[in-house]
Amino acid sequence: MTQESTSFTCMQPRSEAIAYATTVNLLRSVAPFSNYKFGMFSSVLLGQIRRKHYVLTYAMPEKKPVGYFGWALCEERIAKAWVDDGYVPSQEECMKGDCFVVATFYGASPEVTRFQTRFVRKIYPNIKVYGRRDYGERLRPMRIRNVVGES
Repeated sequence: MTQESTSFTCMQPRSEAIAYATTVNLLRSVAPFSNYKFGMFSSVLLGQIRRKHYVLTYAMPEKKPVGYFGWALCEERIAKAWVDDGYVPSQEECMKGDCFVVATFYGASPEVTRFQTRFVRKIYPNIKVYGRRDYGERLRPMRIRNVVGES
């Protein structure tokens, strides 16, 4: 699973350990991730990486990590409970379903954000997208219409 441009590439490293270490190093100093309790958040990242529901984005040609996108695939009732009520789904509930849940997202710039988003939309076209934005003191649910060709 790779997409490249002259500026960025999205990929999954061959080793889960390298993917995990790279992700933790990338997110550890970036709010809101730097404010999370490590034990719980590290488990979330590890789950995304183990089930292959993530991509890391690198700036090219230096291959510097500049983005991470982690997700879950859930049935709609699970996605809604997660986003609206704070339900914590099991690993099994995140493996497959008709909804895409944005679980962890970071892009170092708007360009990285757009590149990652386009990449993932190509993998999962025409699927309902759910997520939450963390504003520190409050979480805001979001639902996004996902149609191939949208930016």
